[in-house]
Amino acid sequence: MGSKPDALPASWRPFRRTDAHGGRWWPSDAWQLCVQQAVGMAVWAPWRACLALLGTLCFAAICAATIPPPGSTRVANLGTKKVVARLGRASARFVLWTMGVVRIHVTDVPWDDGRDDGLMPWKPSRANEPSPCALWVSNHVSFVDVLVHMAMHFPSFVSREETGRTPLVGGIARAMDCVFVRREKDSMVGSDESGIVRGSEELARRAALRDRLVKDQASDVDVRVPPVVVFAEGTTSNGEQLLTFRTGAFLSNRWIRPVVLRYRPLWWASFSLAWESISALQHVVLMFSQGGYAVDVLRMPPCAPKPGTSMDPAAFSRAVRARMSASSGLPCVSATFADKRAYHAHLAIPSASHVKRD
Repeated sequence: MGSKPDALPASWRPFRRTDAHGGRWWPSDAWQLCVQQAVGMAVWAPWRACLALLGTLCFAAICAATIPPPGSTRVANLGTKKVVARLGRASARFVLWTMGVVRIHVTDVPWDDGRDDGLMPWKPSRANEPSPCALWVSNHVSFVDVLVHMAMHFPSFVSREETGRTPLVGGIARAMDCVFVRREKDSMVGSDESGIVRGSEELARRAALRDRLVKDQASDVDVRVPPVVVFAEGTTSNGEQLLTFRTGAFLSNRWIRPVVLRYRPLWWASFSLAWESISALQHVVLMFSQGGYAVDVLRMPPCAPKPGTSMDPAAFSRAVRARMSASSGLPCVSATFADKRAYHAHLAIPSASHVKRD
């Protein structure tokens, strides 16, 4: 988009769009792609967008009717949570289908014992034992990532405090038992830390509760204490590299499950789903105008530092990122949100909501 990739600093390249559009509304490589997009915008986009909105509204109404509002003394029982989780997974699948994501291919990656990085995998002690891991670390490509995780296991997320008060989305976030944090500088941890640090006590509480439920062999552990998904990169990229991880998710040295998402076109799709260097409106319109996509989900075993190993959060994050890179083939790059802002300033993109930290 605007500059040749070789002319860009290495720290900017993870934010450059590499699809046929390159940040433009229309692909410039072939007239056939323009015709395909014109047909998609005229025929597919309107009804697909309406179906996506309808699916979201229906699930939001279910959440509003079953999940107690903020400040209420009522507590949703386990049966209600199971129904909401089941309907949430189905709703996410439906909305993904309207967006063109028609396949989710999950691969459980075996643990590589040949790497000497100070990490150890979690191993179940009995058949069908749920994992005590309360924290999943994922790469971040697009807002579509949230729906993919919802469709797989309906987890919690770390969200801005304002999300819980947002109409429509707030009720869904509360139904998912999200961890709400304030995104602001914390003088105790420094400006380079994620807002997750401010919710570290809540994450530690959930991890301890989940560990106790697993030891007590309780049923429906994933419904009682759903895992929390953290996008450790702190912002989106073009999906072709792994950015530098922030260390907030690694402060407790507890079990963490690494997950990598990779999107690929299946048919009639010239647009990358990466939410990078374009506006939300442009992304949504072009996404609904495309054909079909698949997402490959690579799940690694839960891991933690070995007992007796002296590993600070930064070292823990680097070791996890290195394993994610080795399993997915995505290279690790030294790029951060500050590099993204610099690249957007180079492109003269105005500061907007999609440019802010996630």
